[in-house]
Amino acid sequence: MKKRQAFIALLLGLSLVGCEPKNQPTINNPVDIQTPSPSLVEEIRLPDNEAFRRIDTQSLELGVIVNNPDTETLKNVSQLEYYKDEINDETLLLVPKYKDSKVEILGLEYENESLVMKEPVYVVKATPEGYGLLIETNRPEGIPRLLIRVSYNEKTSDYIISSHLKEGEPSLEYLKAVDSKEKEGELIEATKDSGLFKGLNLINEAMYDMDKDGKVEEKLLLYSEAQQDQQGNYMLDDGQNWLLVAQIGEEFYPLFGPGYIQLGTLKYTAYEDYTKETFGVLINRTEGAGIKLYECVYDKTAKAFKRSLVYQTTGNIGIVEEWNQ
Repeated sequence: MKKRQAFIALLLGLSLVGCEPKNQPTINNPVDIQTPSPSLVEEIRLPDNEAFRRIDTQSLELGVIVNNPDTETLKNVSQLEYYKDEINDETLLLVPKYKDSKVEILGLEYENESLVMKEPVYVVKATPEGYGLLIETNRPEGIPRLLIRVSYNEKTSDYIISSHLKEGEPSLEYLKAVDSKEKEGELIEATKDSGLFKGLNLINEAMYDMDKDGKVEEKLLLYSEAQQDQQGNYMLDDGQNWLLVAQIGEEFYPLFGPGYIQLGTLKYTAYEDYTKETFGVLINRTEGAGIKLYECVYDKTAKAFKRSLVYQTTGNIGIVEEWNQ
């Protein structure tokens, strides 16, 4: 009897071999997954000058001027160079934002009622890492004698060494970048795109003889996003887009914009040059961050305006007052 029971149990055991319950999950043998060794990543460094980072980590300009730097500030500059002027009762430290910047100090002279740049008295074609220039000079209250120029990657900043008079010397002054193409001048050619005016309101319209044919039939059109109140006055917000367009026939020349101006306005002065027999427009862009003055002159032969940047404020400024006649 016992042998028979054992035999039946053996048969049942053999019948279950290779059978899996319907809901039993399949278990795979674990695979030996090896974590790959990290690849060598090439270090990409920003071209910031280390000396600049130690003094200022937020500025987006081409450099900084530190007036009357103390000993602790000078310790931040590992590659300190010196320029000593003939008159040297004040010191200022120039620190470019980028290494490989070009730094020049140029002489200035007053000729024919304007400042004229002379030959450089100091030049570094490519500044090294940690570079700074300590300048011993004088800030004249009258005609300035020296100009600092910093250039990097087709951008330039000029800084005239002169007295700040009553305001005194701020501890830091920033060198604002100007695109070299903008400074040298660019041609503004005609367009028939009426989409320039989308979302803008006409602020002012005036007629001139731009092509000097004896007929006053060309227009200057000033547009802005500003809305009018019930009295017809324009209400300016903290910032809005502006557009200044010259219209000759059916074609438009966008002399400025459309461009956004924060805490400021756009103004212009139209003039005729009787000597050159040309028509020009001086555009004054004033905003909280600074002032830019552009000159646009119409070239009748090229049928285009040449626009150039003729003035830009340097350092941090605040508009105290604007007087309008």
